[in-house]
Amino acid sequence: TSVVGVFPNQDSYIRLVTSYLMEYHEDWSIGRSYISPTILQEIQEQRKAA
Repeated sequence: TSVVGVFPNQDSYIRLVTSYLMEYHEDWSIGRSYISPTILQEIQEQRKAA
C-alpha cells in the first residue's frame, strides 16, 4: 500500500483494515470460515502429543 499510495492517510488505512478484521471475525464466529475452531483444536492437540 505504501508503494502505490492508495490511502490518503494512515487513518483511512486503519479504518479499512479494522473493517476487514471485523468482517473476518464475524465470519469466523458464525461458522462461515474455511477452518473450524474444532479442527484447529485437533491440530493443536496432535502437536502436543508429538
